[in-house]
Amino acid sequence: MLVLMRVQPRKKYKALVMALKLSKVNPTTGKQHWIVEDENYDYCQEIARSAYADMLHDTERNKKYELGIIAAIKRMRERGRACDVLDIGTGTGLLSMMAVRNGADTVHACDAFEPAAACAEKIIAVNGMAGKIKLIHKRSTDVLIPEDMSVKANILVTEVFDTELIGEGAISTFRHALKHLLEPDCIVVPSASRMYIQPVQSFYLSTCNHLKISLPKELAAIGTPPSAEQFNNGLAAPLFDLQLSQLSNDLFDALAPPKVVFTFDFCGRKDLPKENESVTLFTASTSGSCHAFFMWWDLDMDMDGDIQLSCAPAWHQPYSADKLQWRDHWMQAVFFPQNPLPVVKGEGYAILSQHDEYSLAFDIQPADKRKEIYWLEDSGSQALHHCYTRPRLAMLQDTSSISVYMKSLQGKVDGNTAALCASESSSFLPYLLARLGAKKIYVVESGFIGSRRIAQSIIDYNELADVIHIYSSYDDISASIMEQITMLVGEPYFSLTSLPWDDLRFWYIRSTLTHNVQVYPGTAHLMAMAVQFDDLHKIRQPVGVVEGLDLNVYDEMIENARLTSDDSIEPQSLWEYPCKALSLPFRLLTFDLATSLADVEGVQMSSEGHFDILSNGEYNGIAIWMVYDLDKSNQVSFGVLEDVSPGTYPKWNMERKQAVFLPRLSQAVTANKSTVSYKAAFHLEDGNMELSFSLNS
Repeated sequence: MLVLMRVQPRKKYKALVMALKLSKVNPTTGKQHWIVEDENYDYCQEIARSAYADMLHDTERNKKYELGIIAAIKRMRERGRACDVLDIGTGTGLLSMMAVRNGADTVHACDAFEPAAACAEKIIAVNGMAGKIKLIHKRSTDVLIPEDMSVKANILVTEVFDTELIGEGAISTFRHALKHLLEPDCIVVPSASRMYIQPVQSFYLSTCNHLKISLPKELAAIGTPPSAEQFNNGLAAPLFDLQLSQLSNDLFDALAPPKVVFTFDFCGRKDLPKENESVTLFTASTSGSCHAFFMWWDLDMDMDGDIQLSCAPAWHQPYSADKLQWRDHWMQAVFFPQNPLPVVKGEGYAILSQHDEYSLAFDIQPADKRKEIYWLEDSGSQALHHCYTRPRLAMLQDTSSISVYMKSLQGKVDGNTAALCASESSSFLPYLLARLGAKKIYVVESGFIGSRRIAQSIIDYNELADVIHIYSSYDDISASIMEQITMLVGEPYFSLTSLPWDDLRFWYIRSTLTHNVQVYPGTAHLMAMAVQFDDLHKIRQPVGVVEGLDLNVYDEMIENARLTSDDSIEPQSLWEYPCKALSLPFRLLTFDLATSLADVEGVQMSSEGHFDILSNGEYNGIAIWMVYDLDKSNQVSFGVLEDVSPGTYPKWNMERKQAVFLPRLSQAVTANKSTVSYKAAFHLEDGNMELSFSLNS
């Protein structure tokens, strides 16, 4: 729940600055609390998190957009026409300035996001083009002729794409512009796009698509009712975007070469429908099961398709890995069929593809038994995609990790055990405890109501209703039951978790129980390691000069917004973002989860010191994660999964997000000479973690 209340702060300045009082649920303590933010907090946060990205570091994108602009202006000149350019969603004004310096006669740029538009005006002025670009502070769909533009444009340049290509409303943007803002024979940069689909077999990705509790083979299985098993794979399914280039070849097998399933014409030569469907035939190049589809797209930056920009993963790019352009704003995505289909090498199959104005869906059928195409509406459990992330589904089927919990709990659970499971989203732990013989198990599912319904359906399906009891809140568990609890168990996993230490909510739950309760895990460690990211650091580093245009004003805006709204540490799935270890993992803080918070001295836990850089390289980040000791012999890591050697690339947990600290600038470091100083403080009352890092060269 988010409650907004306006409060008036002290009049420190002459100008009255309004503030917002926000009610938020603290993910660590689980309690609701009030915070006061400047009324521009949301703007600043949006700037810092969305604008401070890698897009302007995408050299290939920038160069090919300019080549497309040059080609458009040249073609319009060959027609004997003036070049009237419209830039939709101008952002920094980069594309507009490229148009000016390449000979455009008039340039109009529009952007409805006021901080970005104001920044663009300053950048345009710094580059000496203030009188050559008219900035319109509107959405393109609100632009009027002749009120905002005296004449229609004959060249459109725009970047309104996302990983799905159409997810940001590209179709409606182009349709409106072609009808209301552009000449009939206009040139558009980019002019067209193709969308590719590749069918794959992937047992790992398959685990991301259905709910199943996978206990070790020694125990009786837990069944999943059909109504709760399948993830929604219709048009309403949330996007599953990945850096596919980082998905190990061991985790998938291509069943056929990629196929073009949609072509989008942005310049009006062909209709650009809001809804469309296609059937694409292919012959299987190998036998297997079609568990998933890989999707990506490319762009024609000129009208002839001679200048192309591709978002294909590394194995479909013409460049070597060291020359491949990295980008995080346009990744690849994984889609799933309605049901996995076995395919046989040499036989024919059909990919059914559909899109509406914003979303995509795909399915597969045998070519010779293909049914009439049907609209891919929601399928499977209507609640499942609201309750679970795809990595969470995979986590519930990670038998190697679940076996560690079993080893720790086996022999400690018996017919007298009354356990409280402090984990959410259909944790495997209640079922593991039940199969190990626990008498009573109490579970809290405090998130989306659908998660409680799904969990209850699994309990009923396996006839465990007399053993496992679900509550919507810890407050709903009676005091008499809480007094009878003999064991507290957690993965831990909570639906509100964003940063790794948010799962320390487990500790706050432990503190509501009696002193003699058994606690698993009993200890937690906050770990850190200095790293050299191959590319991830670019999302936070200054842009400076891009293609000869000064964007330092943009850097200043982003830095100010970040200082206002953004923590310096953010969650990331590090398996998608390769980094070289520059140090060994270092323990920042240790938490005794078996001890009640009431018995911890002081108001905070803190430490400070330094750790050594043990490999030469470019220091540009700190990786941060949690490790949990279930007991003295069994440990689970939500970060690195194997011993780390400085100078090598660690293997990361794929189902859990880690955290990263990204300094503003990269710095060269020398093994055994450079160190990283740190300060760590965990405030017990509100669960707030303060971390700071600085390099000592």
